[in-house]
Amino acid sequence: MRLNRFLALAGISSRRGAEEYIRRGRVTVNGELKTDLATQVAFSDQVRVDGKVVRTQEFVYLLLNKPADFLTTRSDERSRKTIYQLLPGDLPNLAHVGRLDKESEGLLLLTNDGDLAFRITHPKFKLEKEYLVTLTGNLGLKIRRKRKRGFIFQRAAHDLMRSSKSTRARFEWCSRKDSNDRFAGFLRRLDTKLSACSAFGLGR
Repeated sequence: MRLNRFLALAGISSRRGAEEYIRRGRVTVNGELKTDLATQVAFSDQVRVDGKVVRTQEFVYLLLNKPADFLTTRSDERSRKTIYQLLPGDLPNLAHVGRLDKESEGLLLLTNDGDLAFRITHPKFKLEKEYLVTLTGNLGLKIRRKRKRGFIFQRAAHDLMRSSKSTRARFEWCSRKDSNDRFAGFLRRLDTKLSACSAFGLGR
């Protein structure tokens, strides 16, 4: 198999990330430096990254129901709470696939399968994520006009949207981007704010 796939199977990085390790001269095979992306390896070969032996490993797939107020990161310079503080200590090195904002909650995948992580996060695969979004503020007519202009909410899910006096609404939202970034500019143009964002689906 190709060296970049071997590194991905070992949980070092995605295939694309593994290519950077190879290009930068950080990988040796049986003691020989390898910078050719076409390098082929077998499971019997000794592969090292930065001098440390790496081996393919059993994959772990963990679905975390992320609570609000936790950062999607390994560590924080301000000592704020992170999702890794929620995990048991005996797990292998897991990477979060995508991210949720600190205020958001819901489904988050963590895995040491770098190849899968790449397929989920790379834009070329066009994998959708689903969120349940709660908006508060001056809704109704303004939001309906935005929907007619092409800002589409998937399957609007609340009867309050029928009234121009509504002050709260919930939507199911499908996006190929993580978290609520897509809403930022939209909400700034309205007297409206995002009061909750919960991830509940990945892929179709």
